[in-house]
Amino acid sequence: MPSSKTYDYLALLIAALCAYLLATVGTHKKLSRSSSSSSSTTSSSSGGIVWGPRTDKATGISFAATQDFTTGKALTLVGVGTRKKAILNIYSLGVYVAKPLLQQFSTAERCTAIIHSKSPKAVQLTFAMGIGPEKIAEAVSGLKDVDPTVRQEFHDMLIQGLGGGKMLKGESMTFEWKGLDSISVTARGKKIGTMKHKDLAKGVLSLYVGPQSVSPSLLHDLHCR
Repeated sequence: MPSSKTYDYLALLIAALCAYLLATVGTHKKLSRSSSSSSSTTSSSSGGIVWGPRTDKATGISFAATQDFTTGKALTLVGVGTRKKAILNIYSLGVYVAKPLLQQFSTAERCTAIIHSKSPKAVQLTFAMGIGPEKIAEAVSGLKDVDPTVRQEFHDMLIQGLGGGKMLKGESMTFEWKGLDSISVTARGKKIGTMKHKDLAKGVLSLYVGPQSVSPSLLHDLHCR
């Protein structure tokens, strides 16, 4: 009959074996999760991201997964954010791009790709509060690197197109780009006008997706910072 020491040794051996098996299973699970995560990242970076409708959590305003604009059909929503002023949420914005631009996301930083691409794109503003046309025009047309005459022409186009009344809560306006030198504006579903000027087009786009964006939360959502 085995001695008590033999039983103790066997018990220790079994306990060590169990500990080893548990550690092996845990390591395998971690590796599986890591592999899965890596696979997901690879899929996303190769253009396999599944885009869909989004809601700005700060305002509760929702954006459709795709929309038609005057500059392109079925553009895809790629990011949302909030324009804040002090503690006020002024509007939510959604960025839409064409498929050729989506494909560039796998090889270039997203905001850089958006600014430099000739593909159609749009920024939709949906207001979380009422705001007058003069305020909107001043905020959008005050671009330092654009010729003053061009700025004034754009300002006047916005004022005339928006009319005398406020943009009400829930109403939308869009800025739309085709190529690098054309910007179109719509409000309440109606086209206000189009201007062809490269600095103006780039300047307005940079207000939203440039390094000094009026919506840091949009840059974060786009993974640009």
